[in-house]
Amino acid sequence: MVTESIAATDAATADLDTIGSVLDSVYERKPLDEHVAVVHGFGTAVRVRNNQLELTDGIGRHRRERRYGQSDRTLQRIVITSPDGYVSLEALRYCASHGISVTMFNADNELVTHYATAPRIPSPKLLRTQVLSADVKAVPVTKALLARKVTGQGDVLLKHFNDADTAAKLYHYASEMQSAETLAELNDLERFAARDYFDSWTGRAEVRWTDKARERVPASWLMFQKRKMSASRENTKRHASDPINAMLNYAYALGYAEARAACIAVGLNPALGFNHVDKPGRDALALDVLEVLRPEIDACVLSLLETRVFTHRDFHEPRGSEFPPGTVRIVAPLLHELAEASRQLERTALEATRIVVGILNSTDMHTATVKSLSLSNQRAEFISRPVDVATILPDAAWKEMRLLLPEKSPHSFNSIDNRTVLAAFIYLHRHNKPLAYVPDLFGISRRTLEERRLRWTRQGRWEAIQTAIRDQAAKLGQ
Repeated sequence: MVTESIAATDAATADLDTIGSVLDSVYERKPLDEHVAVVHGFGTAVRVRNNQLELTDGIGRHRRERRYGQSDRTLQRIVITSPDGYVSLEALRYCASHGISVTMFNADNELVTHYATAPRIPSPKLLRTQVLSADVKAVPVTKALLARKVTGQGDVLLKHFNDADTAAKLYHYASEMQSAETLAELNDLERFAARDYFDSWTGRAEVRWTDKARERVPASWLMFQKRKMSASRENTKRHASDPINAMLNYAYALGYAEARAACIAVGLNPALGFNHVDKPGRDALALDVLEVLRPEIDACVLSLLETRVFTHRDFHEPRGSEFPPGTVRIVAPLLHELAEASRQLERTALEATRIVVGILNSTDMHTATVKSLSLSNQRAEFISRPVDVATILPDAAWKEMRLLLPEKSPHSFNSIDNRTVLAAFIYLHRHNKPLAYVPDLFGISRRTLEERRLRWTRQGRWEAIQTAIRDQAAKLGQ
């Protein structure tokens, strides 16, 4: 009896030590991004004391306090995942004056509330345009955002799975969106792309577990399970049944908050969307913008899968009648790592919202007057323009220019064909625009253009190619 009692005591002590080490990894770890602070635990508080913003959180004896002075501009995001605590009104005023957004998630890792402010008062003229042009601009806005999304998904498949065949299909879908005339056509193409995209994940995306964890986790946790095909349709509440989908769900919720903040920052109302249906309790335009962020979020999750070894304590199966059997949720510190990485989405979210602003401010086909756009809106309008490779670089011209290119090695792998790259160079030269202005529908980035130009320069081909580009751009102008 004494031996059994000692063994039980040792086991309980070992469990407490394990819990303590987990909590240490949550509260004592160095954040991935110091601009993001996660508030987690019980009895948490976000308040102002002694003219400093103070964040208090923790579990049991594992407590943490962080303070930010009035002159400190480090903090930009506060993500609250605790089930109880408070945020004072004075703290909200502090956050507003310092441009800090506050996002709160519930125990299911779903967005509960989001507090963000614009650096300036939104333009009533832009808001009025957003409301009045909802029907007229719905197709061009949706076309620009979905084409950018699908092109980004193709890039993800090339980078992480080396799946050139499926990537080519996605680039084709993005190109087909150019000629779509209705939202139904665009959403059909997006759905086809999502089907092929996530089918490519199956059998490729997997979780790397520690040996101990692999013995404990269900077989369904080892690989990526199928995902719902379209994010543009009416969605039921998603309950992930595997760790990868659980990470995607939470990361998309973080992206939704970033998309909403970007809408507010440029003066758009995040509730008034163009593609997603207006529903109480959600911001349709933020969901429209989220589509552009999804490939970047997917790439972040895939990079995490490639670089991290997971334990069974990174996930849990919640109990309760509201959860279908086998539901999976992520927990800290993984929860915090994804939250800290979300600030990287800010730039893409702002670019997407500026595309929307550019389209809203662009001259309607039936309007004779030309509106003056700011530089950022000019770029947004230009990169969202419809383009056609065959028109810019016809077959006869392509046949001549192809002779200037180096022979392709049978072992080389180029995801983007040279005709598309040359057409992009020609189009930009024709309009006297820098590489950063390459339209989205080409399906290539500035980096691709720079790398291809550098390669041809090293091979001694660029001078002749550049002359041909100028000649074709002059013909295009005529």
